[in-house]
Amino acid sequence: MKFISSFLNDKRVTVGCLTLAILCKLALMFYFFQFQGDKMHQALAAKSFINGEGISLATVSGDNLSVVKHKPLTAWPPGYSLLLAPIYIITKDLKLSTLVVDVIVAIGFFLIFFFLLKKLRLTNPFIILILLFNSVFLSQDIFYSSPTDLLSISFILLAVYYVLLLNEKKSPALFEGFFLGVFCFLPALFKYLYLPIASVNPLIFLSYGWSRKNKNQIITGTIALVTTWIQYLLILFYLKSSHGYTGNNPTAGIELNLNFEQLQHIHPFIFSSIINLDFLAQQISLLTGYHYEAIVSVFQFLNYPLLFGLLTFLITMIWRQGFKIQSTQDLFIATSLIISFSIILFLCFLSVIQTFNFNWTYVQEERYYKFIAICLPVIFLYFLYVKQKTKPSLVRRVIQYGLVILLSLETMHGFYFIGKNVLPSQKLQLMNFKINEPFLKEFINEYKAKGMNVVITSPNIYFNAYAVYYEAQALYNPGDINKPLFAETQTMLLAILDEDQLINYKAFLEKKGVRKETKLKMTYFFSLQLEANAIN
Repeated sequence: MKFISSFLNDKRVTVGCLTLAILCKLALMFYFFQFQGDKMHQALAAKSFINGEGISLATVSGDNLSVVKHKPLTAWPPGYSLLLAPIYIITKDLKLSTLVVDVIVAIGFFLIFFFLLKKLRLTNPFIILILLFNSVFLSQDIFYSSPTDLLSISFILLAVYYVLLLNEKKSPALFEGFFLGVFCFLPALFKYLYLPIASVNPLIFLSYGWSRKNKNQIITGTIALVTTWIQYLLILFYLKSSHGYTGNNPTAGIELNLNFEQLQHIHPFIFSSIINLDFLAQQISLLTGYHYEAIVSVFQFLNYPLLFGLLTFLITMIWRQGFKIQSTQDLFIATSLIISFSIILFLCFLSVIQTFNFNWTYVQEERYYKFIAICLPVIFLYFLYVKQKTKPSLVRRVIQYGLVILLSLETMHGFYFIGKNVLPSQKLQLMNFKINEPFLKEFINEYKAKGMNVVITSPNIYFNAYAVYYEAQALYNPGDINKPLFAETQTMLLAILDEDQLINYKAFLEKKGVRKETKLKMTYFFSLQLEANAIN
């Protein structure tokens, strides 16, 4: 045991495991890399920005399918497009540029997380376990190849780490308050979900300074808070002045239509922070014959009392200590839990007022709990091992070993997946688009070669992004095709409609000249050729 302990506490082993964690995360990112969806839209906006059109999307309207207009992209914050722009200038390749950003983000995340764990004075074995667990855990953001989830979390952890540094200084400087405000707002520049939590760290730091009657901390916290509010105003001004494509932007057009039933679908994030809940539910379903949904519902039900317990713990902690928390570890725990509950409350708020009628709601999306999933295992390990001052009871020992075993098993599961699927792979598994993409690309190239203007439209906005990427035109308002269409030049229009959407485009389908090109799975492709200066 002494040899194992000495081995794990060796600095070279720690650095080696940090390197291994980065490489494993990169391997998974490469394997699941996708250039579509959110990533493609924001990349196209970066290209428009470089071309002097601002952070916008190129689009046409039914009034004239030949005239391209640029609409500001406000469905996502501008941060990712601005970050991508200088890299695109160097690479001249949007797909490669997004991959470069993914690599930089993975490295940055683990470096920030490593220094934060060291600041919490966790022992090396636990630091190694947490790093490797987070590197190979098969989370939803990895499957989706999400462009901003890990990026935003990295900036949240950076802000928390900076708070811990400032808390240890006796007299923080004024400029540090400004930097704290900037660091705290950075996540919101990449994901609207984190707009409400931008003020959390400054408020906590200000409260600590106030309780200690530390003028420097009060001034630093105030400057950070004011800096955050100024950035709030700037982003709101940007959204207000940019009447462009908003998608499902939660800040756009909120109507009061309360639906509390949505809250029953809250994701069991406490369980999914230590185990791959999707994989576990599938295995239980295979062994027992119970439906997958029923098994997940059990975990959702059990998540509520655990969530209530965490909330009770946080309230008790603040009630007993106020904001006079002295240790770095307690400050981290209080800060991370307050941020976590702020995220949960905002997700609940968005779900309750949700106006679009999808079979989906914010509280059930696993990747929105990413910060919580990263922090909870750290908090659990700290309380079960580091903060333990007396001889642990039998129950506590069972929980201690159980947690370490679960984290270790999930880590081994991740390594097994990489060894079985990722390493033997000869290429990036999802480098190409979905099954519809090859047809779409061939269609565009065929008619562009004939000198025709090609326009793509679909209620699925991602097909429209494909069109712009392949240098065709996109009609982002598919409802226009039900009206008379006009084009100054000879134009080929391709409408991509799912089977359940056909009834909404009956007027278009009845137009003379509309032709069914093909059907792929449940998606139909209809074409309509418009002659120059003709109306159809």
